[in-house]
Amino acid sequence: MKSKAAASPSNPTSAAPKAEPASAQLWREIKAEIGDAECDGPQQCHTIGVGAKACGGPEGYLAWSSKNTDGKKLKSLVERHSAARDEENRRSGMASNCAIPQDPGAVCVAEPSGRKVCKLGSLPTFGGQVLPKSAQ
Repeated sequence: MKSKAAASPSNPTSAAPKAEPASAQLWREIKAEIGDAECDGPQQCHTIGVGAKACGGPEGYLAWSSKNTDGKKLKSLVERHSAARDEENRRSGMASNCAIPQDPGAVCVAEPSGRKVCKLGSLPTFGGQVLPKSAQ
C-alpha cells in the first residue's frame, strides 16, 4: 500500500488545501452580525456597502436592521472585510468594470409569516422611507 506524500516545498506536486481568503471569515461575521435583519418599521432599516471593487467603491450592499444589530460593530467588520477584499484584489491582479453599484436603500417588509425584515429596496430612500416619484 502506497502512502500519499504530504505537501511540502520539496514535494510541490502534492495537493495542499488552499488557504481560505481573509475576507471569507469576516463575511461570515458580517452575516452573523446582521442576522435576520428583523424590523418593526422602516426607520430601523439601513444599507451598508460591502466588499471592494478593484477600481474602488463597494461590490454591493446589504440590508441591516438597527433593531438587533450593533451598527458600530457592523461598520468595523465591513471596513476590515473591504480592506481584505482590496488586498485580495491587488494580489490577484483583479480587474473591474469600474461601475459603481447604486445604493438600493432598504425597506421593512412583512414576510408571509407576518414577521417583518429589512430587505434591499430598488427605489431611492431617505431615512428608511421610500421617496415619492415627485422627489426622485
